[in-house]
Amino acid sequence: ACEAIVFENHASQSDAFAQILGIVQPCGYRVFAIHKSPFATRLRACDAIVPAASDYAVIRDDLVGRSGVRRMIA
Repeated sequence: ACEAIVFENHASQSDAFAQILGIVQPCGYRVFAIHKSPFATRLRACDAIVPAASDYAVIRDDLVGRSGVRRMIA
């Protein structure tokens, strides 16, 4: 199984985002919006499109608690 998937999704693609959630969440993955700045990359858990975000990460639930991932979650 994949540990993580990164994808791009824009606000106009809300139907596609809902389909992705419907596929990955029942398989044990969590979805995060990726917020990038010159100083850090942060992950924000989400169940819908996040305004001003276009990049998302799907991470296997058992990996979310690992220190490297946990430090990125806002």
